[in-house]
Amino acid sequence: MAGWGIPMATDIAFSLGVLSLLGKRVPLALKIFLLAFALVDVLGAVIVIAIFYNHDIQWSYLIIGLGLTMLLIVFNKLKIKSIPPIMILGWVIWYLFLK
Repeated sequence: MAGWGIPMATDIAFSLGVLSLLGKRVPLALKIFLLAFALVDVLGAVIVIAIFYNHDIQWSYLIIGLGLTMLLIVFNKLKIKSIPPIMILGWVIWYLFLK
């Protein structure tokens, strides 16, 4: 039971791999649905890993990271497309969520 949360999202990734091998014989709608489902599945797996495999959550890092994510959304709404500030914010958000 120590590692049950780790392979949670691999089943959908395997399905996407098989679908890519089949190429045009698979309807585009099915590929899009499985890709969307894979994203939700991976997010669920990350949440399970974060909740059940973490001993303590650093709420201050999480809140700052969410605030910076909101700042990225504001950048998008204001149509700010400059890569360096977006990359720097992304790296900082990644670090904060990692911690």
